[in-house]
Amino acid sequence: MAEPKNYITSLDLKSHSKAGDLWISIQGKVYDVSDWAKDHPGGALPFLPKSHEPRRHRPFVAYHPVIAWQYLDKFFNGFYLKDYSVSRRPKIT
Repeated sequence: MAEPKNYITSLDLKSHSKAGDLWISIQGKVYDVSDWAKDHPGGALPFLPKSHEPRRHRPFVAYHPVIAWQYLDKFFNGFYLKDYSVSRRPKIT
């Protein structure tokens, strides 16, 4: 039987949004990148300004090759974002 998922809210995620205690959400899964941020090729800055926002996955998807997804699991902290939802693309008129 599958283990039950542990959920946190966006507010909980926001409480982990500073250097040394930094969690991000990518497509509803929560990752602890506290230690990785200083070694990130783009530096820690991309994580800090709005790292607590659920839509934080957009820069990941836009700037990382498909192979980068395989490295995410080592940062997964066991939490899922409770209030995560997939946003719709805006209509282009």
